Amino acid sequence: MVIGNPGDLPGLRLLKGSGGVWFGEADDSTIETLRTQGYGVLVVDYMKEINFLVATFDPLESLPNYNPMFKAPDGATNYRIVQFEGPVTEEEFRALEGTGARILSYVPYNAYVVWADDSVIQRITALEGVRWVGNYDYYFRIHPEVMDSLRDSIYTMVAPGVRARTMGAQGLFAGEPDSRLVTIVYDPKAVNGRTIAAMMSSEV
Repeated sequence: MVIGNPGDLPGLRLLKGSGGVWFGEADDSTIETLRTQGYGVLVVDYMKEINFLVATFDPLESLPNYNPMFKAPDGATNYRIVQFEGPVTEEEFRALEGTGARILSYVPYNAYVVWADDSVIQRITALEGVRWVGNYDYYFRIHPEVMDSLRDSIYTMVAPGVRARTMGAQGLFAGEPDSRLVTIVYDPKAVNGRTIAAMMSSEV
């Protein structure tokens, strides 16, 4: 963040701003140059991060590594995360609404959880100022205390003639039914045409 308007300066990329406050990207030498020229410079790298209770990450650097059971399958969810390059202006917020996205909640920093199908996502990614768009996986909805309990609550279900290789877990997910969640991943070669039925029989 730069106090004042430095205009064009090698190594400085202004992203947005008005009046005397501008947000942009600059290397260390450019920051030092700005300061020697009398500009107030505040480094706000943390604003690149998205903060959930279970994880803090810069989506352009790396995504959290978590169990695939907490990922929404490709094409199976319309819940998305949209992050902007800096503090969201009213114009950017209205533009996001104008894509047809249903804005559900704000996430620090400069991000929103939205409901949007693929056609809306195409319009969102074309918006000026959008930094990243990704899936709002189940993982991000889980409270850390619940996550700790999930690690101790793993179940294996085996059907006749089927070699179960991966297990399910019990847990509550925001926006999902309160029930015992059971996931079975099996070796298709071992099924021999049999059908597997996984019953969610007991409530949490």
